[in-house]
Amino acid sequence: MYWQPNAIRKSSTFTLNQVYRLDLPRTGFLGSLLLQFSGDQVSGLGQSGGNWRLLDYITKIEVVGNGSRIIKDVTGRLAQALAFYDQGVVALDVWRNYASNTQFTSILINFGRFLHDPDYGLLLDDWDNVELRITNAATSSQFAANPTLDVIGFFARPSAEARALGYIRSEVWREWTTVQDAWTYLDMPIEYPIRRIVLQADPDVDDTTNAAETSFGNLMYDIQHYLKTGEVEVFEGRLMELARINAYDYGYTLLTHGHPYTSADKAVDFGIGYPFAHAFMAGSYSGSATSTVNTLTSGQTANTVVFEDGAAGGPREGLVKGMAYHNTGVLRYDWHYDPSTWLNPDIWRTVQLNLHVRNSSSAADGVNRVLLDRLIRR
Repeated sequence: MYWQPNAIRKSSTFTLNQVYRLDLPRTGFLGSLLLQFSGDQVSGLGQSGGNWRLLDYITKIEVVGNGSRIIKDVTGRLAQALAFYDQGVVALDVWRNYASNTQFTSILINFGRFLHDPDYGLLLDDWDNVELRITNAATSSQFAANPTLDVIGFFARPSAEARALGYIRSEVWREWTTVQDAWTYLDMPIEYPIRRIVLQADPDVDDTTNAAETSFGNLMYDIQHYLKTGEVEVFEGRLMELARINAYDYGYTLLTHGHPYTSADKAVDFGIGYPFAHAFMAGSYSGSATSTVNTLTSGQTANTVVFEDGAAGGPREGLVKGMAYHNTGVLRYDWHYDPSTWLNPDIWRTVQLNLHVRNSSSAADGVNRVLLDRLIRR
């Protein structure tokens, strides 16, 4: 058996503010999809803070079988986070918003446990139709023309030699707006083994600066995860603690990069839930040195980066290192590749997840999400 990266679509038009639809091939063992976007932004995009990346406008990625059965249902940011936990690789994006630069976004969608998984993936022969749907919220006010999209499928050849034991179904199972000092009580569905529960917490942002109003951990300040209706405790702690455990457990270096161009006292998201360090320097497209002295607000502990100065003749070049990719933490059950060791919620029922927002007004009006990664056996 060997793996063939197959270009299902090349330079396909990704129409602004629309749902892109693509029927996937009818046959074959599909292990992963690689989505590669590129687009020229309108000059000034993100200069006042807020959304500044093509990634920010990819609001939903779905893979749907036979018209209605969910295979994948995630946002662009969550898709990148899942691939990071699978592969240990930060998305290979190019984030830059100076003038009308071209931006690039790369999203890997695994149907198995990782890229080139020989046992788990999507056997397209089992379906009458499998459709890829990608929703974007970008308009002509943000991008000068329709971006383009490459869709690359990773196929096991010949597919008859692939074991095709099942696939991983990933979906945003719950999403809600946070309320100060409020608890949310959730009982996990009993169908299908759970590989991991991914928690994402996006704080509200300031109306003027677009800076996050609090650290992401305050939106899930208390986490209680129990089996057998509270008899068995799996985790009781905070999202910030869970993120640290994940960082040691997975062992991946989380370092993101970008070329932001903003006015003074404006903030942009760098995909790091909790930063350890920021490093920036002035950039120049003119070939001449700039007099800009890059100054960041000190002591930032949120996913947004606030700049005290306004970029003059060019963007900044920067790196941010930290933990919690795209504001996520993982309650994982896949320490072993063997799915028989994962959580069977039917046996351990009732599987509970209780989440508490910190008693602070800054933690209100954010968005919490619970994503389930579950195994669907053939």
